[in-house]
Amino acid sequence: MRIGVILASALLAGARTAAGLVLHDDVKVAVEARQQQQQQCSGPVAGNPSSWWRAQIGHNGTTPYSTDSTFQYYRTVVQYGADNTGTRDASDGFNFAINAWSREGNTVTTRPAYVYIPPGRYRIKKPIQMYVNTFLVGDPLNPPTLIADPELGTQPVINGYDRWQGDGSPTKNFYMALRNFKVDTTEIATDRSAVAIEWSVSQGTSFANVHVVMPNFSNHTGMTMSAGGSGILISDSVFEGGAVGIRLNSQQYQFKGLRFDRCTVGISVQHVFVGVVQDVSFSNCLYGVDMGARNSAGTMSVVDSSATSCRAAVNAYVSGN
Repeated sequence: MRIGVILASALLAGARTAAGLVLHDDVKVAVEARQQQQQQCSGPVAGNPSSWWRAQIGHNGTTPYSTDSTFQYYRTVVQYGADNTGTRDASDGFNFAINAWSREGNTVTTRPAYVYIPPGRYRIKKPIQMYVNTFLVGDPLNPPTLIADPELGTQPVINGYDRWQGDGSPTKNFYMALRNFKVDTTEIATDRSAVAIEWSVSQGTSFANVHVVMPNFSNHTGMTMSAGGSGILISDSVFEGGAVGIRLNSQQYQFKGLRFDRCTVGISVQHVFVGVVQDVSFSNCLYGVDMGARNSAGTMSVVDSSATSCRAAVNAYVSGN
């Protein structure tokens, strides 16, 4: 009999004392057994998986609203020819995987693409072009590395701005995600204005567990938002080296759990209405957050964050009014 049923029976029997309900013997036994189980339970135990479950499961899901019954939402870059040894150009493999079934110009949610990047090193000579409703995800247990080849020049390794969606407005760049990989621009000359990621996106997007490595004292930028946008959250990522970690140009953003190390400027505010910097660390930077340009920010809050070996945590424009 369940404990709840036994307790209910006892209540109906009306067995009470001044201290409350008097439990019958069978109820006491059940309660004591339950207490013993709770005492013996150790709680969640960390595992040590050798492979990521998401990559191992059967990928037999469908996209019921696609007009093409053969459409497959899940694909891997290696499946489409991307070399993961770092010796040959893998750009085409990435772009073929993203655009399979002709997703260019897809401004609706009927053709999503979950693109998996297996562990390895991928040399990128041409920008990886994202489209609306694209999720580019690496292996969290063994994050892959995207190597920016010198042939890229000033083009981004990943271009998150989908100029084919509708009227080209960045505020329509919905449903994109970047997760679980490293971007390395150290092979590009330090005097070039190299870019790891162009991220002019809108709501419904996410950016997490991405590690950007740039040469120290270089002109490189970890993230740009050249076309603007209306994103929401960038979290749990690292930006090392370079001139700027993130060049912010968006309507609003929350930055949470980020680390900036040896960037000349961690977050350079070009434009934002509302920004929140939470649980972010800046180390060995000139400025953590640079708002020195006139009228660059509406409201910018820095919460539970730290700056070590920086000239200033926040550099702000002072109007004198």
